[in-house]
Amino acid sequence: MAAAFAMALGFQSCSENIDDSDFAIKTEQTLADFLQTNAEFSEICEIFSEVPLGSKAEASSILSALSARGNYTVFAPTNGAVEAFAVKCGHSSYKELTSEEKYLIAYSCIIDNGTNEAYESPEFPQDGSAFALPDLNDRLITCQLVDSLDQYVLNGTSLLTKTDIELGNGYLHVVGDSPIAPSNQSVADLIKESGNMKGMSALLELTGWDLTMSTDSADLDPAYEQVEHDEQLNIKNLAAFNVAKHRYQGFTAFVETDDVFEQELGVSPSDEEAFLQAITARAESVYGTTAKGDLKNPDNAVNRFVAYHILPAKVAYNNLIRHFNEYGYKYGDMKNPQTNVLSVDVWDYYGTAGEHPALIKVSQDGDTPQRETSHNVYLNRVNRYETKSYSTIACVYPGVQVTAYNNDESGQSFDNNAKNGFYYPIKGLLIDDVANQNALGSERIRFDITTILPELLSNNVRGGAYTHFPNGYFDCITNESSDTKLLYLNSASVGGTAWRDYQGDEFMACGVFDFILRLPPVPKTGTYELRFGTSHNELRGMAQLYLGDDPNNLQPAGLPYDMRQSVTDNDNIGFVADGNDENVNAENDRNMRNHGFMKAPRYAMLPDGSGTSTVLRRVESSTGCLRRIIAQQTFEKGKTYYLRFKSALEKNDAQFFLDYFEFCPAEVYNGTTPEDQW
Repeated sequence: MAAAFAMALGFQSCSENIDDSDFAIKTEQTLADFLQTNAEFSEICEIFSEVPLGSKAEASSILSALSARGNYTVFAPTNGAVEAFAVKCGHSSYKELTSEEKYLIAYSCIIDNGTNEAYESPEFPQDGSAFALPDLNDRLITCQLVDSLDQYVLNGTSLLTKTDIELGNGYLHVVGDSPIAPSNQSVADLIKESGNMKGMSALLELTGWDLTMSTDSADLDPAYEQVEHDEQLNIKNLAAFNVAKHRYQGFTAFVETDDVFEQELGVSPSDEEAFLQAITARAESVYGTTAKGDLKNPDNAVNRFVAYHILPAKVAYNNLIRHFNEYGYKYGDMKNPQTNVLSVDVWDYYGTAGEHPALIKVSQDGDTPQRETSHNVYLNRVNRYETKSYSTIACVYPGVQVTAYNNDESGQSFDNNAKNGFYYPIKGLLIDDVANQNALGSERIRFDITTILPELLSNNVRGGAYTHFPNGYFDCITNESSDTKLLYLNSASVGGTAWRDYQGDEFMACGVFDFILRLPPVPKTGTYELRFGTSHNELRGMAQLYLGDDPNNLQPAGLPYDMRQSVTDNDNIGFVADGNDENVNAENDRNMRNHGFMKAPRYAMLPDGSGTSTVLRRVESSTGCLRRIIAQQTFEKGKTYYLRFKSALEKNDAQFFLDYFEFCPAEVYNGTTPEDQW
């Protein structure tokens, strides 16, 4: 405690002169008491007293809420910071702020931690990631520890001059230069404002992607807001699910800095004509010359080059991949898994935006073995692994490194947290050429269902509470029957250390369900085995699956699949938990494949956070954890494929479990070397 106190006092402002004697550490004062008795916060205190908490007429003020019981994290701007915000808004004084501007600054200062403890500085993200919980504006706050200052910076621009003032209902941290009110600009606007991304900014404008990525085109879905939704949905045999309050849409962009373009193309983006010629030549060598010269045409090579940099979801850096129950991992806090010690590599896959979606892999190198790249995040990196411990042997395809925040060569930091998404600098040229396609198409592709449903990411649902989504909520799910109920469940919400889910969460359809799911693209044309992760129990349902590239003419994929059947002692499945004899285990794997099943990957463990819990392949249980093989067939690059799930039961409480999918190329599942268990 003494060390933490000393650290807190060590954060001194470069531009504010705040009297430390005014600060009471670890008292029963409330946050409101503290703000009201310290003159340096008189302006934000006045704003808090004017702005109501909520939209109802009888709502009390934010200041009143901060005087009550609770767990709040408050990033309190000093008077100087509030005045800086007023100047930024075009005013001479904070008293001229409009109601909308007061709401923005007030709601951006506070995170309501609910039943969890408020954030202390040791829990702050240090690498430009976002806090797990949003502010009162429903926006995520990014945080970076700047080594040269030994201070935290929020949203790329707001410096914390003091941290960890512990009060009776939360923690207060002082913002001493500018308030953390996040930008209301679009992703494309922030890229344009940065001083080191002239090349991509020009390409966004020339291709029209800047307009596609505007906040007018993608932000809060007005149609969803106009419908009054219930607050909760009770599901028989499950629980009460919060109904999704909003439907945000957005983008995430991976952006080459200008020096990367110059290094890769031999020309600086400052020479606009030469740069456009160079990038056009490179793009056409990959994407062809269709619609040559018409950069706004989605078939144009430059347009497709830009589209491959964009995900149709707003994803915070730390949500690009999820750590939870990978092999050997100790998560520490189940609700906020640690990222300091990473046992093995972690990855996921995303489909890109545009009319020609392609596949992007996002991965993070782990600590087995410890290497210079450990903890770095990459796009399309492919590593080779040892089959007994899953330690990394070699990098087969290096991919492109991603960084969480944008600092130029002079050290200036730029905000990359836009109203409708994020952008991240990358350290190499990102292009879906033959080498890239071959690298991604040479390995088993395992993607969590959350990454193919952009709305889960844009609305910060992944890793959060139980949530129900009304029909029509997802762009990738269509043709839902009226009785289809789509649900997200997360084990951390209920302390589910015995759950068998990959990455600790799952997606579920309930009722007499019938819906079509659009699958992500394959990286190259070839024969793949399509599988999905599943878990059985007596409350599950039975469904007929259909597969094809025409959603209006999908063909049955095997016989109806019954998730109610026991996993063990079942000749239709053939499951026997792994023992110590690998030859016996391999024979059992072959037997299961003959029945259309596989065990869960060895990569995933029961999520008790110990790092030594049982791998799912060894879990002996009638409810088990499996992979169901859907089909082996040719999948073409550039084609969209669909899966239909239609209940085979007239049972309004049947549950159909979906966790993850796999596209496994024939060279892996039927190669000269048997597919590994991971």
